[in-house]
Amino acid sequence: MVTIGTASTPRTFIQAVNRCLASIGESDTATLLNPTRRISMAMRHVNDARDEVFYRTLWEWRRGHLRINLVANTMWYVLPTDYQKMATGVSLNQKAGPLDFISYETLINMYPDLRAFPPGTGVSDLTTVSQLALQTENYGASLSYCIVDGYIGLVPIPDAEFVAQEISLYASYWKQSAPLTSDNDDLGVSRQLYLAVDYLSSAGLKKALEFADWSADHQLGQRQLHEQSSSDIEVEDTNRYNQNAINYNE
Repeated sequence: MVTIGTASTPRTFIQAVNRCLASIGESDTATLLNPTRRISMAMRHVNDARDEVFYRTLWEWRRGHLRINLVANTMWYVLPTDYQKMATGVSLNQKAGPLDFISYETLINMYPDLRAFPPGTGVSDLTTVSQLALQTENYGASLSYCIVDGYIGLVPIPDAEFVAQEISLYASYWKQSAPLTSDNDDLGVSRQLYLAVDYLSSAGLKKALEFADWSADHQLGQRQLHEQSSSDIEVEDTNRYNQNAINYNE
């Protein structure tokens, strides 16, 4: 995972698991390989707590930025593996305004003769001269985009003349969390939220084991989350980026 937060050493998965185990009086584990039942439970609750913190709000450190260089006659481009949804509109490095977002259903209706389907559909790209000839009206300067299963598609499909202008695609996006699995995986939240993860993972483990004080830890974790999120910029279900009723977060 990408390191997030200050220049100090990030909290690792095994460190968070050991803190969770310490809350129930268990000793540290040297590795998460071949975990015991208790360690497996702690690993699960650390993941759950981290995700609760990660998705509580659109933390500024969740913002990612992308630049994609366009290729002639290529419609689909892969998005970053940590992409969750767009944070802004999509633009090109030219004077024209942002591209218009359209749903895939709208795309198919607008371009009924389009034959460049998203990767992973089992339909191969156009290859023969006769196939390409039928797509002439679908090539040109890109005006719109859609997003399907981790790919962004541009229409019209950028042609050689358009790409010759050294056109690139730019956008900001909100990151999603990656599952924590290995000892040294970065916890993936800012340093200010480590304590919230500690309390919430402890509460989850204690509740599962029927410890009486689990709710106290849960309340402390929620308090930490509230204090940090109250000063942050945007809640998860807020969408600041609208243009003509188009939702750029789709």
